[in-house]
Amino acid sequence: MALKKLLMISFSLTSLLFSFFYIIPTTTTLFTSSKIPTTSLESNQDFNSTLPSFAYLISASKGDVDKLKRLLRSLYHRRNHYLIHLDLEAPEEEHLEMARFVAGEPLFQPEGNVMIIPRKFTERNKMALKKLLMISFSLTSLLFSFFYIIPTTTTLFTSSKIPTTSLESNQDFNSTLPSFAYLISASKGDVDKLKRLLRSLYHRRNHYLIHLDLEAPEEEHLEMARFVAGEPLFQPEGNVMIVGKPNLVTYRGPTMLATTLHAMALLLRCCRWDWFINLSASDYPLVTQDDLIYAFSELPRDLNFIQHTSRLGWKM
Repeated sequence: MALKKLLMISFSLTSLLFSFFYIIPTTTTLFTSSKIPTTSLESNQDFNSTLPSFAYLISASKGDVDKLKRLLRSLYHRRNHYLIHLDLEAPEEEHLEMARFVAGEPLFQPEGNVMIIPRKFTERNKMALKKLLMISFSLTSLLFSFFYIIPTTTTLFTSSKIPTTSLESNQDFNSTLPSFAYLISASKGDVDKLKRLLRSLYHRRNHYLIHLDLEAPEEEHLEMARFVAGEPLFQPEGNVMIVGKPNLVTYRGPTMLATTLHAMALLLRCCRWDWFINLSASDYPLVTQDDLIYAFSELPRDLNFIQHTSRLGWKM
């Protein structure tokens, strides 16, 4: 509750600052450059008619001025209202051209019902807004890190209904054979696959960290925790663990990467291992763990197999 209140206060501050410095000015004034004529937000229309009226918001970006003009001419009706938003990144010349067009087009003049959201900010206002927003977002990030990220790197599943295991492993690492750390990610409905994969992957030298998505029902989290705590195969070493405060993972965004980094931090904190392997509950091994350990025993421990590219493909 305390965390929610603090986060709400911080987000409220951000919203208030943004509203005060951007939304309120842009909804109460027109394009304020002294170089161009402007029109009033007050319409001259008489609304005693029973016919309906429409309000249009037309949004445009850099290079859209000609399209805007064409659309406005085709849409225009004296009973309606038109508000144009031309992106702040569009050059000053396009903002000026659009404002002159609205102010000078004879079609729009009798009613004065075509308006432009102003490019209100001066450089000083922009800098002040950026500083205020940065302070507010920094406060939010600090609170979130302090109350959520730090606890999740030090605790397991904390429900009082289920047994948990310690992050400390009982393994002896005096051997020259390598050790692997596994992150196994799963979603709603993956409990049976998780159990099958864990039994097939298990080796006493390795470490296993399970992340079951936050959207999975409570019953599945409890079932998985009981399985880990009660499976005789895992008990001697205590090297199978569950992320205590799982993340909500979406597959188009940073949450998968954040979950992986979180898991690495947990495993680095509690265990000694040589290579990290990231799997999902749908995976299944093609070789035994003994074969894998033997194959890697001759490799340098600083060798990794990470591939990276700047081509984001479908994520763009």
